[in-house]
Amino acid sequence: TTVDSLLIKAGRKPQVSYNGGANYAPVINGIGYAEPLTNISSISSVVSVSQHIFNQKTIEAEYSKVGIQNQALRITSKITEHDLTKAITLQYLAGCSVLNDITSNNELLSSLKEEEIILKQLVEKGLYKQVDYYAFMVELKAQEILLNDLQIQYQKELSALHILCGLPDTTIEKLELPGLKPNFTTNKANSPFFTRFTVDSLGIQNEKLLVDRNYRPAVNWYFDAGLLNNLPRDIAKNFGFSVGLSLS
Repeated sequence: TTVDSLLIKAGRKPQVSYNGGANYAPVINGIGYAEPLTNISSISSVVSVSQHIFNQKTIEAEYSKVGIQNQALRITSKITEHDLTKAITLQYLAGCSVLNDITSNNELLSSLKEEEIILKQLVEKGLYKQVDYYAFMVELKAQEILLNDLQIQYQKELSALHILCGLPDTTIEKLELPGLKPNFTTNKANSPFFTRFTVDSLGIQNEKLLVDRNYRPAVNWYFDAGLLNNLPRDIAKNFGFSVGLSLS
């Protein structure tokens, strides 16, 4: 936006341009371009200076456009920050959820292993059916597989969290469930999700104003000085200048 302001400021100053050229259209044995149209040769070297005048409202609208763009960038930055915070929070909670499942299933697996020792003793004493014992062992193995899958899922969730936070560390660590509290905005009018619509409306109104100003007549002053000549022998006599106003 600073650069845009400098460009507007530079555009308000007199604009300098240079045009130069040389042309030669000979007539050989009566064949060639019509001499009255080409003058056979021409030389030009002109420096021009021009500047818009009576355009204060247009300049104000252009500066307003820069200010509105600056507001829009700040709002976009806040929304992006909010979205990133939300994504990190959700990913952190996803990791905590998987870790909670791991803890619960670890406790269940420990209980099953203790139960397996008791059932094995009962089977050996003939007090428990061996078929039922095998069914129980299938359930135990399924619990171990489930716990292993949860460990892999936890590694994935933790890696995704590291990526979102920009952390290169890939070590497995234990997450702790944070004490989250609702954070409601007291004034919705200050929320970037609401103010961006206000800024968009201001931008549309300002664009309409700029379009209207561009279709209105513009007054410029101009000054040019240099050389315009078609006969090299008279070149010293054809230096001059002109000053005037133009309406466009």
